Amino acid sequence: MTTINLTDNTTGKYVSSGYVYENSATEGTGFSCTINTGSLGNWQISTDGAWNGIDNCSVSATSGSNGSTITITPDNNESSYSVYFRILNTPRSSLLCGSISKPSTTAATHGLEVYNSSGVKIVSPDSWFTRFAASGTVTQTINAGATSSAIYVSGMQNSNSWDVLISMVNNPMTLASGYVTLNNITVDKYSGYFTITNNNDSSLGSITNVVYLVSRI
Repeated sequence: MTTINLTDNTTGKYVSSGYVYENSATEGTGFSCTINTGSLGNWQISTDGAWNGIDNCSVSATSGSNGSTITITPDNNESSYSVYFRILNTPRSSLLCGSISKPSTTAATHGLEVYNSSGVKIVSPDSWFTRFAASGTVTQTINAGATSSAIYVSGMQNSNSWDVLISMVNNPMTLASGYVTLNNITVDKYSGYFTITNNNDSSLGSITNVVYLVSRI
């Protein structure tokens, strides 16, 4: 059972940012996640255009109370996924992310099989695994219509074997007005590096402190 804690159990204060990794979740197979908020109230996963908290997966519920459990199902044909949780009406969040094991189209005759406590096979000889290659924070200010400097990752290639997840979880953006739409922030992959482009309208200002996770098959 995966757990997201949005409150400090000692002080009762809100956890402003955090990361939980669920390794090798199987594509198309749901797993359970419990969200704890203590006495701070209800939680939510925002799904509006300005702050989409679901990437490469589906969830059984986008809001709930302390201790409630949801099912997260990774999409097919993806290498990684992420979900952003937050206390209701609180902008900052905690990030759940992980790799997705992808079954091969060719059956293997030898190898390892792993089953969970419910007897469900979660790893087979046909599974493909994703590993995290790099992570960090881009502190450069990226103005509307501008592209960041190169963020270098050893061995990176512009192929479907590589994926980049980005987050605004730590003090996301400087706004002139309105909201920066995450759907308008794009990542371009190159040999040995990637860049981040802010495609939002100039009236929305700049972005900074972009957290990134790079994974590969």
